[in-house]
Amino acid sequence: MSQFQLIYLTCSTNAEAKALCQKAFDAGLIACANIIKESESMYLWQGELKTENETVVIMKTLKSNFDKLKSLIESNHSYDCPCILGIDVSNLNPKFAEFLKSSL
Repeated sequence: MSQFQLIYLTCSTNAEAKALCQKAFDAGLIACANIIKESESMYLWQGELKTENETVVIMKTLKSNFDKLKSLIESNHSYDCPCILGIDVSNLNPKFAEFLKSSL
């Protein structure tokens, strides 16, 4: 089983996404992140269908960092209920795995 995890996260703005990534880097919790601007999200919130523009973030980290990263995000996120998904990585390029290990 892999020790690596992707953290999928949505943010209200690109600035918020960058700020959260910076905090995660400063805390040594992620090796890299992808920020994808202007994603259209649809979701049910309190029984009503909502459509919003959001920024998607994909962070690369170790599974063992999930709880600390989740706490950091929850403490600094503008949403009451942020989407924070830890997705286990089952296969990856060995050279990229070495990069991740050496960056964390």
